[in-house]
Amino acid sequence: EPRKATQAFACAAAARGVRIVERCTVESIGTTNGAVSEVATDRGTIRTHTVIAAAGAWTARLAKPLGLSLPVRWVRSTVARTTPLRKVTDVGVWAPSVAFRQRRDGTLNLGGGGWADHDVTLDSLRHGRWSRRRTPRK
Repeated sequence: EPRKATQAFACAAAARGVRIVERCTVESIGTTNGAVSEVATDRGTIRTHTVIAAAGAWTARLAKPLGLSLPVRWVRSTVARTTPLRKVTDVGVWAPSVAFRQRRDGTLNLGGGGWADHDVTLDSLRHGRWSRRRTPRK
């Protein structure tokens, strides 16, 4: 449960005096004399000497200008969550091309596996937006 784990980490950090800033896009991490000094966001600059970069697949892009290499691997998968459903099963189900687990609230976490025609990466998403903007509409 990534959401619950994230919330637990955030609560533990806040209890120790950490300031958590949410709902803003981190654009870059700035340094002074080789040490973190600020974080530039879409809502302004935050002065700090410590950063926890929890940007998921985007973390490597934030780290690269700092001279850090964080390998990010492609994943061929699709994940979705349904609206609440009547009880389907008490156990997780895993097969070669699909997996699912019903949560306590009735929603299903669904995952697809197998082969895909295209590896989805962050660049794929960026280029997809670029091509849609330049494709004439009918």
